[in-house]
Amino acid sequence: DASEITAANASYMISDLVIAGSITTTNTMYAFINTVINHPEIQRKLQDEADDVIGDRRVTLADRERMPYHMACLHELIRFTSIVGLGLPHRPVQDTCIHGQHVPANTKIYFNHFGLNHDAAYFPAPFHFRPERYLDAAGRVVPPDHPNRRNMNSFSAGPRVCFGETLARTRLFLLMASLSQTYDVSSDGTI
Repeated sequence: DASEITAANASYMISDLVIAGSITTTNTMYAFINTVINHPEIQRKLQDEADDVIGDRRVTLADRERMPYHMACLHELIRFTSIVGLGLPHRPVQDTCIHGQHVPANTKIYFNHFGLNHDAAYFPAPFHFRPERYLDAAGRVVPPDHPNRRNMNSFSAGPRVCFGETLARTRLFLLMASLSQTYDVSSDGTI
């Protein structure tokens, strides 16, 4: 039966997910390193926060609540890089209408994550890396219902949201905080 999931198909799907998650996280970290090289003031703020909160011990996920600048940088990094610029294709199962536009059944639809994340109507100066977009006046991370969080879309949304989002965000936080805690990254090739 073509609708059955075989052990081989499940294995291939899991392998694809692991590879896709590894590639996107790796590319996002490359972008992070490039960002702190080109913005030493951001690197310094990250390092100061890591020193204040973590000190010499290992970073944990529990540290996120006390590291708003890291979290703001993480949100901005995901928005700014938009590693997966176009989402996976979707198809309506029946004729439908999207914002007044007729869409026949089985039409491929791609979500333009990059376009939304770089729309100046939502993010002024969208090609500038500004973690402050995600901080309130008191220096706290803005809540999920804040327009900058609601309009940032790199993992899709709703029932089709990327189920690797939580893993990606936790991995990226731990990597960013560990790097900030331990290293000075510079453009002269030294770490």
